[in-house]
Parts: sequence; structure tokens; C-alpha cells
Amino acid sequence: MALFFHLHEAKESCVEKRLKFVGVTEVKSETYRKNYIFLEYMVEQMLDDMKDEIDYYVEIYRKNLRNA
Repeated sequence: MALFFHLHEAKESCVEKRLKFVGVTEVKSETYRKNYIFLEYMVEQMLDDMKDEIDYYVEIYRKNLRNA
């Protein structure tokens, strides 16, 4: 769920609507907020870190192409 909303840059902030959109009906929004929201934040942080790392190595690759 976090991956989908991060990749599509959806700004839906209501947890209840997010859960409903992806079809999660077993978990109440309050339970999700209390117990699982930190996982969503961790996924977002990892994706941002991976993007920065990819940008770094792409830039090195482009420099090597220009110098070759």
C-alpha cells in the first residue's frame, strides 16, 4: 500500500480511505494508525534512500560514458 501511494504520489492522507482503496477490510483504521503506520513511514524512507542511491550511480555512469 505504501509503495503504491508513494509511486503514484497520491496525497490521500486519510488512513481509512487508503485502507479501503487497497481493499484492506480486516484492519480498522485506528489499529493501523497505532500499530502499523510506522511501517509505512519506513517504506517511504527506504524508497527515498534508494532513489538517491540510484541517482548517484546513474550520474557516475553518465560521467563514464562521456569520458569514454
